[in-house]
Amino acid sequence: MVSNVRSYDVICFGDEVPGVLAIISAAREYRRRTKLYPKVLLMSKGSLQEGIGGHLVRGGLAYLDRSQIDRELRESLGLDTFGSPPAIYKEFLQNPV
Repeated sequence: MVSNVRSYDVICFGDEVPGVLAIISAAREYRRRTKLYPKVLLMSKGSLQEGIGGHLVRGGLAYLDRSQIDRELRESLGLDTFGSPPAIYKEFLQNPV
């Protein structure tokens, strides 16, 4: 028998903004659908004991980077290089720490 087995409802890798916001969004959706609080695991290469707050308070970041889309296609669709940040990112910028 395997000892120390743990189970989680949501597992995510990443301590940068996209990974953290993805796991928060997934946990919220899990709660919305099941009415239960999920068991969440956030994995990172770094030490999470030192915190991740600095990654979440860099103002002006937009994670809809369209710089790799061909310029002609961007122009034909009327897309800026960077899109508006997602609502959950805006929410984090609004909340005081």
